[in-house]
Amino acid sequence: MKKLVAALGAVFVPLALLVGPAGGADVPTATSGVALEGDPAVGTTLQVVPAEWASTPDRRTYEWLRDGEGDVLSRETTYTPSDADLGHTLVVVERVWFGTRQDETSSVPVAATDALPAPADAGALATPATSVTGSATVGGTLQATVSGTTAGAATALQWQRDGADIAGATGSAYGVTKADAGRTLTVRATSSMAGRAPVSAASAGVAVRALNTKRPTIKGTAAKGKRLSVKSKGAWVAPGQRFSYQWLRNGKKISGATKTSYRLTSKDRKKKISVRVSVSRTGFATVSATSKTSSKVR
Repeated sequence: MKKLVAALGAVFVPLALLVGPAGGADVPTATSGVALEGDPAVGTTLQVVPAEWASTPDRRTYEWLRDGEGDVLSRETTYTPSDADLGHTLVVVERVWFGTRQDETSSVPVAATDALPAPADAGALATPATSVTGSATVGGTLQATVSGTTAGAATALQWQRDGADIAGATGSAYGVTKADAGRTLTVRATSSMAGRAPVSAASAGVAVRALNTKRPTIKGTAAKGKRLSVKSKGAWVAPGQRFSYQWLRNGKKISGATKTSYRLTSKDRKKKISVRVSVSRTGFATVSATSKTSSKVR
């Protein structure tokens, strides 16, 4: 792969195009010409260094040209050479205005040669390996650790919820919120370096526990032969999770009592009854919440 190389001196070519009214003031002179800064390699960005003038121009514009002619490649203050520039020279022209009078200065041409390999020949970047540790519960904090990146490469992080980016979550630490309950969190690391294609990889998913925000309630008469039932299973943040029920006698499981209602028996007399509601989903921890107890069964 070829690389663009050249001295980036401060030589300039004033062309002094006077377009103002005849007999007006002279255009201020340039004390140094426009120049280019940076390594002129394919895929590496070059930066304009503005010319210095005896007085400050009212306006400046720039035109990047290949071989100093033809179509304008860019009008920005930066330009990234491509393979199409190999075998050519690059020049940037700075045009300035002092009122209605115009002048310009051109940079030293940057030539293309075979002197050095382009950065892309250095090989692909290593794919970052990212791990997540910490508390995967609402209010907890997760920490991302990145390893295995190419020396000198920059690494950017993005936390994701069920594969979608979380706005503003780009730090190594992430505080788990209510919106994350019952969902899977990952962090994607992207490694980048000038002249090479960026690479990215996501961490293994971390399943955040469901969240109960209001405990279940029961209704019915606490007397032998009567039926107690679930009035409300409570309030949950548990997307896609299934509910199950377990009736309790003085806090202990009642065998077979796993429906949304329970008929009281002689074993329940003088005992207090409650129901435990649980949510579960494959890959997630089961979370439970228990109602208040009934009065003692008569």
